[in-house]
Amino acid sequence: QLKLAIARSTGCGQELPAWQAATCGSIAGVISATLTTPFDLLKTRLNLREPSLAGRRRVETSSGLIAEEIRSIYEHRGFLGFFSGASLRAAWMGLGGFVFLGTFELAKGQLSAQASAKRASIEEAPISKSKRPELEPSLGVSFSAGLIAGMAVDIPLHPLDTLKTRAQAREGFVGAGGFKKVWSGLTPV
Repeated sequence: QLKLAIARSTGCGQELPAWQAATCGSIAGVISATLTTPFDLLKTRLNLREPSLAGRRRVETSSGLIAEEIRSIYEHRGFLGFFSGASLRAAWMGLGGFVFLGTFELAKGQLSAQASAKRASIEEAPISKSKRPELEPSLGVSFSAGLIAGMAVDIPLHPLDTLKTRAQAREGFVGAGGFKKVWSGLTPV
């Protein structure tokens, strides 16, 4: 919505230049990452939970596990404990939003131009932008642009995600590995 609002207010219609779309993605990423950190923290804690912890109190239901984690976080770190890893998560999502949306828009533009040129050469009729309205990119173009953008985000920003997960771990940042092997988990073992 932010992207569309800025596009309309600047007279760009529905499209923004890639750098402006990337900036919108970054702003949205930082805000959403910060606000949703407590949910991400619970998800991370439940995913990292050792089977021995679950068996200790015999909590059987998912709501019981969630309640136990909420109590544990609050008892050990207070209210601010629910925002453990928020700065790393905001950096990851802010950079990720910038890289993803910028790369997506650039890739979509390039792939759409290639597809249009290919269609034009097949039909042997030049395509004039002024004679036809802008069309939405094909499903294949959108999928490919998303794939390229996803790889552009996930690979270089993997260490930030690793550090965020370690900051949210029950044993704490240092206990979970600190700054060691931040690229681990990127490739299959």
